[in-house]
Amino acid sequence: MNVSNKSDQGSMRSTAYACALLAFFPLNEGTVWDYMGRDTGRAERQVVVGRTVVLGDSVSVVEFQNSDSNEGLQQMWFVDSTAVRFTGFQRPKEGDGVLYRPPLRMVELPVENGATWIDTVDVLLLPDTTFVASVTIEFEVMAAESTLVPKGTFFSYEIEQRTAEPAPEMLQRYALTGRRGELGTVWWSDGRGRIRYVGDDAYELTSFTPTPVIRTSWGELRRILGR
Repeated sequence: MNVSNKSDQGSMRSTAYACALLAFFPLNEGTVWDYMGRDTGRAERQVVVGRTVVLGDSVSVVEFQNSDSNEGLQQMWFVDSTAVRFTGFQRPKEGDGVLYRPPLRMVELPVENGATWIDTVDVLLLPDTTFVASVTIEFEVMAAESTLVPKGTFFSYEIEQRTAEPAPEMLQRYALTGRRGELGTVWWSDGRGRIRYVGDDAYELTSFTPTPVIRTSWGELRRILGR
């Protein structure tokens, strides 16, 4: 009887943990984020338009719409048991893009202030996945605090991205995630994803429209686990 209870508790904990990871960055089809550049006033909309398989990984495709400089950009994301991962991007208008092998850990989960991690990945150019270079990207959680954006005030994690070596030519034209602009800093909020990011401007969340998802926050997860 005790063995059965322990097994049930373990199953509940595994399910709760998986739900919390998936909820951190909601990637259900139809989810919409709207942003506005703080200095330029430029609008940028991101929409989860569907799922696909890239080199064996099942990924969600986030498409940029109503954007002056990134219209049509498609980013490929997924969440696993350890991280929010970024597989790559394509820019159909320009006819180019990049895949990262292995996918980059943009957020290491669970997130902790002061945490650091380093990813060394191969950069493959699209459409033919030609290898061009290996790059090393360093990530650091610079702060964990309440952040004010036009949508409201949310607890967020400020994660800085940097590289010690010159980036391949493609990544000098575009940031890691395919936007025009430099390697920068992203503010991530549990249940909303990116509420602010820096590139050619500081883009801040003005509207967020999620699609239905089973919601388990980190606070709820700790309660279930008895921590």
